[in-house]
Amino acid sequence: MKIGGLIQVKNEVKKIEQCIRYHLEIGGFDHIIVTDNNSYDGTYEKLQSLDDPRVTVYCTQTGIGFNQEYASTDMALELFNKHGCEWVFPIDSDELWHSPAYGTVKNALANLPYEVDVLQTYQFDFIETALDEQNELNFVRRMKYARVNNLVNKVVLHNLGGKLEQLYFGNHGLGLKGGESFRQAHASHLALVKYHYPNPGKAEMIRRILNQVEGFVIRTGGEWLRNHQGVGIHIHNFYNMLRNGTFDKHYRGNFYLSAVDVKRSIEAGEVMYLEDMMDFFPKNTTSEDFVLNIPPLREKISDLDLSILWLEGRK
Repeated sequence: MKIGGLIQVKNEVKKIEQCIRYHLEIGGFDHIIVTDNNSYDGTYEKLQSLDDPRVTVYCTQTGIGFNQEYASTDMALELFNKHGCEWVFPIDSDELWHSPAYGTVKNALANLPYEVDVLQTYQFDFIETALDEQNELNFVRRMKYARVNNLVNKVVLHNLGGKLEQLYFGNHGLGLKGGESFRQAHASHLALVKYHYPNPGKAEMIRRILNQVEGFVIRTGGEWLRNHQGVGIHIHNFYNMLRNGTFDKHYRGNFYLSAVDVKRSIEAGEVMYLEDMMDFFPKNTTSEDFVLNIPPLREKISDLDLSILWLEGRK
């Protein structure tokens, strides 16, 4: 069984190599296609330097008007048809797919007891806290507390035999030719989970927002747009918060937890302390000198536990 990943990236030079190498070496991915959306921070040059036959890199020079849905659909079809992948995973540069129970994504899929077209998974959003190791350079090891979200409708695709028509914005859904229905199943957080590591630190987040906006203005020679075209809706909203003075309050409420809030959130079941990924990433390394650790082999999950790991497939 071959599995593939598709990545759309813009200005993620500090994370993109670490993300790709993790999924190839630890996740068990066979091929990854990356489309760079006119980055200007060295991301495309970093991708070109990888020189790995398992990685295909495309670059769009438009920046403005880039259609994520069309790009994702094209990459998925190429992974299915050209590279022979049976499963395709959408990946962001700050996301890591993982299987706590089976060790690798590929092992988890090999134990899937149902024939399905689409999988839905849980997503854990890691958050900056007052308890983080501030001197830790590796952002994956630094961020150990994660919000426990509900089931996230992120599409993980089985080979649909040419029936795929379009992946929807943000990879939250899909459409099949002729409006055909598809079979889907929900994976538990032990079987298959997506870990999301946003940029740690308010200063770094503000720097990225301003760089995105400045780069847009320079490239277009125009003023700031009133809508999000060209920079993305999140950057657009954050920039407006910086302008109207509401960013600090928003950041504290959504991207940071004090020591007191951490304790309260854990007791309320809203936050988990996770060290599951720690064995995979060495301490005090950045993406520039990143070296993967080989994780220990996990114990095989018995058939009796299977009902806990995978929920029943459904139409």
